Amino acid sequence: MNSIRLSIALVIALLMITLSGCKYGMNAGSIDYTKIKTISIYNFPNESGNGPPYLSQRFTEKLRSYIQANTKLIQVKSGGDWEVEGSIISYRVEPVSPQANQTAAQNRLTVVVKVKFINNKANPDVREEAGWEQSFSCPGYFPQDQSLSQNEANLIESITDQIIQDTYNKMTSNW
Repeated sequence: MNSIRLSIALVIALLMITLSGCKYGMNAGSIDYTKIKTISIYNFPNESGNGPPYLSQRFTEKLRSYIQANTKLIQVKSGGDWEVEGSIISYRVEPVSPQANQTAAQNRLTVVVKVKFINNKANPDVREEAGWEQSFSCPGYFPQDQSLSQNEANLIESITDQIIQDTYNKMTSNW
């Protein structure tokens, strides 16, 4: 009797782990590889006027690497079945969490990336399949008593990771 209860508890635990993994997993959707075989990811220029000089290249390369690691799509320079383009439109630092004396306890770095997604294999009669254009943003926080330069590399890493995951999830959510 105890072994049956233990087996049931184990199955329930594994099911909960599996379901929670789906909820927070890397892939929010899927890709129909019978239709979609290639992708073109164009450079994302930094049009914000701020940020480190490597931001544009880092974001573009991380997006390409993410797609390569998480899909079977073949990356082509242009004219892919899917095309992704855009730009970094905002890079700003601002104080947050004001205290009683009106000084900030933290600073927030926010990066906003405008993404345009084109599905060249979409049914022309279904407008929603053709693509979309959306801005994705993500904040990162650092202590008020530290400079941006002390935190910038780590913040950019986590912020761009989140924006790339959000972009990928949006790209694959229509399938």
